[in-house]
Amino acid sequence: MTSFSRPTLRLALLILATLTTIYAEGAEVPLFDGKTLDGWEGNRAVWRVEAGAIAGGSMNGNPRNEFLATTNRYRNFILRLEYRIVGSEGFVNGGVQFHSVRLADPEFEMSGYQADIGPDRSGNLYDESRRRKALVQADKVLVAQIEKPGDWNRYEIRCDGPRIRLTLNDRLVADYLEKDPAIPLEGLIALQIHGNNKAVAAYRNISIDISPDTVRPGGFTAIPRHDEEALAAAKFAVTAHDPKLKFEGIEKVERQIVAGTNYRLTLKVSDNGKERRANAVVWRKLDGQNALTSWMWLEGASAKEGEK
Repeated sequence: MTSFSRPTLRLALLILATLTTIYAEGAEVPLFDGKTLDGWEGNRAVWRVEAGAIAGGSMNGNPRNEFLATTNRYRNFILRLEYRIVGSEGFVNGGVQFHSVRLADPEFEMSGYQADIGPDRSGNLYDESRRRKALVQADKVLVAQIEKPGDWNRYEIRCDGPRIRLTLNDRLVADYLEKDPAIPLEGLIALQIHGNNKAVAAYRNISIDISPDTVRPGGFTAIPRHDEEALAAAKFAVTAHDPKLKFEGIEKVERQIVAGTNYRLTLKVSDNGKERRANAVVWRKLDGQNALTSWMWLEGASAKEGEK
């Protein structure tokens, strides 16, 4: 048996604890250190770091599309960043690629999903160099109300199996379910400055929250009880079953990606002052509406069961 000195053992445990923290579920980590392009690859004549942000393009002109891509691939995640795009002429446009690949011909292009950025396009989910169309077109009236042209805006890109959601300045602008099994659900993340313009796209505060690779279409997967949409589904279930019931909490929640999302819930409710438990399934449709598809009382079970 190999023996270790106490300092060596302490160092090994410290390294293990650090790695556990970095890769733990729900741990948000930066993709950009604010100073260098470490972890990214692309044309360094186009991409640079300016004032704590990644900037791409020039006000003197951009002859072609350019992408700065991560060196790692990602599948299920929540990507958060801020963007700003300014331009004087041409097709002023940028975007955030994800689940993407670099093309061999032309070598400067990428293929995959894009969270679009630019006049009349911010908030759209676009399929770059593949289906070449907007898979979801954001509500232009809403985007005009919430986006700050020429200033910093917040983007959140949430990939959960085949479901993709884009949030712009804290408002949901795209909710898409990929139905084509041939479309890859993993790949590179990249920043874009479009060609045929005089513009600069900048990106900062880039971080990612990686989710476990366990979500599959057709199967239920356990998720945290404090998930906001699950909590909303639970409260809806109680009111939809009987408005006289009082919602007390969630013991367990599972999620199934379908044409929308099914939430399978174990609930605690107050029924005329008596604590009871029930199982319910709520279908959250793609349009955001909920429907209660099943309800079953769990008679005789302790209200505190499952809270260990």
